[in-house]
Amino acid sequence: MSPQFRQQLLDDGIISGDGAVCEPMAGGISSDIYRVEDAGRIFVVKRALSQLKVEAEWHADPARNGYEVAYLNRVRQIVPESVPTVYSHSEDGGYFTMELLGPEFLNWKTLMLGACCDSNHARTAASILGKIHRETWGNLQIQSEFETTGGFHDLRLEPYLLTSAERHANIRDRIRAEALRIRDSRQCLVHGDFSPKNLLFCEGQMMILDCEVAWFGDAAFDVAFLLHHLVLKSLHVAEQRDACLKMVGGAWSAYRGRLGKDDVEAATVRLVPMLMLARVDGKSPVEYLPDREKDLVRAFAVDSIRHPLEKMSDWLSSWSEFLEANER
Repeated sequence: MSPQFRQQLLDDGIISGDGAVCEPMAGGISSDIYRVEDAGRIFVVKRALSQLKVEAEWHADPARNGYEVAYLNRVRQIVPESVPTVYSHSEDGGYFTMELLGPEFLNWKTLMLGACCDSNHARTAASILGKIHRETWGNLQIQSEFETTGGFHDLRLEPYLLTSAERHANIRDRIRAEALRIRDSRQCLVHGDFSPKNLLFCEGQMMILDCEVAWFGDAAFDVAFLLHHLVLKSLHVAEQRDACLKMVGGAWSAYRGRLGKDDVEAATVRLVPMLMLARVDGKSPVEYLPDREKDLVRAFAVDSIRHPLEKMSDWLSSWSEFLEANER
């Protein structure tokens, strides 16, 4: 923690003095996160960055820190057991403080990369996402609170879809068209980064973190963002391939059942391969895929984008057949 930020926390009354211990925590690329222990209290401080921690130039408005707080507070009204408690928020300082979750909460991404691919986790995550979408669907008040399209473009559409589109001229127009559709969609409250790295599990309880991309927009983006991570794990964690594929199907079924709407399936099926491609050729590539697996993702995703399907069951069958045909 920089001396300037520590002094700001002291001036704001967040910490009480030199005895406060502020340790950096592992997290994403867009914020500084600290575990703070001070005067018998233990909590988390999170501050948004204007330049993200990537090699490429990638800027975003630190005001998203406030929308993250707003998302946590809104979602607490829907699934109170699934979000940490926010203690304070400094709009001027661009940071907030919140509850520190204990070590019993395990990161879902870490679990899967360790070959723990539990369909119950997938169904729980997708069901909670479906409930958030259903309970906020068409809510004009919430829409007015999350008019964050500019930030969503900076953090998702441009670095993921539009960047990868520029690297694939033969499908560029299809990806651009989908990005425009997403930009103009206004359906429900969207997390924007609903991925396993931001979901923690303790037995049957799930906690949602890192919602600074929150936006009132396109439901399909959120569920496709979740599903594409599970799809990539089915390639990478080969010994758990069947379990990973079962997670994808179970997650989609749970989400669709909880949402209670059928008008997001075609968009979700279009988006999953686009996000897969973005994770190898966008500004935020996944770190765990070796070159051979990246090439397989490219080959399948490009073909899937060129020949889109409308049903998730059909798309998942095509992915499964592709994996079988390319086994080592």
